[in-house]
Amino acid sequence: EPSTPAQLMTIPLLKISDIEKKAMEFKNEEHIEEGTRFIFHDIFTNGIAYTGLMFSMQSIPEDLICHAGLLRSLLGSVSTKNYSYEDLSDEINLAAGGISFEFASYPLYSSREDFDQEFEVRARVKEDRLERAFELMEEILFTSDFSDKKRIKEIVGMVRSSLQASLPQSGHATASARALSYISDLRFYSEKLNGIDFYDFIDDLDRNFEKRFKDLKAGLEKVREILLHRDNFMFDMTGSKEAFKDCVRLSKGICKRLSTVPSEPADLKFDKKVENEGFRMWQRQAISGMKDLNTGESLRYLRSSWAMIISGIT
Repeated sequence: EPSTPAQLMTIPLLKISDIEKKAMEFKNEEHIEEGTRFIFHDIFTNGIAYTGLMFSMQSIPEDLICHAGLLRSLLGSVSTKNYSYEDLSDEINLAAGGISFEFASYPLYSSREDFDQEFEVRARVKEDRLERAFELMEEILFTSDFSDKKRIKEIVGMVRSSLQASLPQSGHATASARALSYISDLRFYSEKLNGIDFYDFIDDLDRNFEKRFKDLKAGLEKVREILLHRDNFMFDMTGSKEAFKDCVRLSKGICKRLSTVPSEPADLKFDKKVENEGFRMWQRQAISGMKDLNTGESLRYLRSSWAMIISGIT
């Protein structure tokens, strides 16, 4: 039954004059502790701490960027020194509202081409459970087991299936990202992390897993070794000041395990090429006469796009 006019009049209303004209200010506080950069955002979060362990990817060589893309899917999904991957999932759910592994790109306004590419470990956790969350993040980062061939094969297959579904589903975004990779260093890099180049890497790996596994394991270990370096590390946190102090203290345990061996940024060539290429979405009617091909083979044959043609940009 609709509300009466008298009932509607009891709903609080705002006037234009009630709305603050001044925009909210950014709350970014930088702290340096023992050479490590900590960024604090003093915002009320009702007792939830939003933490981020951030690692610069500046030293990852180009031939290992796709390995870094796969590393994101493996962390938290393979066994560690003290937990099977099933038990690890339970421990994460008990300790936090989630621990995620993400990539983030930060363009630098000083240059059109320069950007910072970060690998981030994000967690949402109640402030009284911070210590347990940090223990799990440290466990995952430093002791994840990349020798479990069976489990990694399963994850590679799941990643491949996910890409086969997600890339066509957002065909316009897939095509746009691919076209921009012809002219943008940042987009060229992103293609290798989660675009068509990454799909090609995963597709080849899934088809030739036994032959590729030894090199894959070595590549994953190398990427982890490069990422977990003191020079690459920065910490980011949103929450209360008391929780931030706890985070600084707990982060020092992780910092002690980070490598301090001298390192240099990778010499990335970004050999971009203006391509004239098309990708077509796999459809049953599109492969009439090729019934013996499975979905993955059809994607490779048709070079999917996933319904959009990417023309060369000149």
